Amino acid sequence: MPRRKSAARTRPPAPSALRILGKVAIAAFVLWHIAAIGIFSVPVDDQGRLATAVRTHATPWVSRYVLTTSQWQQWNLFSPDPLRRVTFYRIEAQRDDAWHELTTLQPGSYPLWRHANMFKLLINIMEGNNPALTERFLSLLCREHLLVQGTGIRVRYLVTIIPWSAMPMSPRQWHAWNPTFETLEGPQISCPDPSSL
Repeated sequence: MPRRKSAARTRPPAPSALRILGKVAIAAFVLWHIAAIGIFSVPVDDQGRLATAVRTHATPWVSRYVLTTSQWQQWNLFSPDPLRRVTFYRIEAQRDDAWHELTTLQPGSYPLWRHANMFKLLINIMEGNNPALTERFLSLLCREHLLVQGTGIRVRYLVTIIPWSAMPMSPRQWHAWNPTFETLEGPQISCPDPSSL
């Protein structure tokens, strides 16, 4: 004999309070994150009343979170105002009263997944205001290239500026563009005793 189905439907179990609390917490965090990024991204040069009020009253509340989580990039990091300077770092050693190139650190010197980190590090070392760090970096290059104590080692910056155009340039224009590099003198040291490193 077939079993009869109960006339009353069974209800699914009610969600637990912990599950509801978890969903509310996730939604609150997502809203906080979106608001924090939006508030911190208000352009600094916008002098409107609303933008000024946001920067004055709301930015101090979100800045610590935004900076700690590395979400601090302003819109002008990208379009329409990207960085146009390109720098190569030529490392040279002195031999026989002449300077000879050891290596040039440029795009392609590091694998794609390390390039951004390494060039950010190089900018901080080579162009920052920390002579001790720059000297340490050059000393390590002395050891890496097996330079004897007292050998001169220096950095020269090869700098070019990518041309700005109000309208996008065609591929033909980019292929015809030949960058001209300006050479700037960088730091110079004498290689220390390798045993001191």
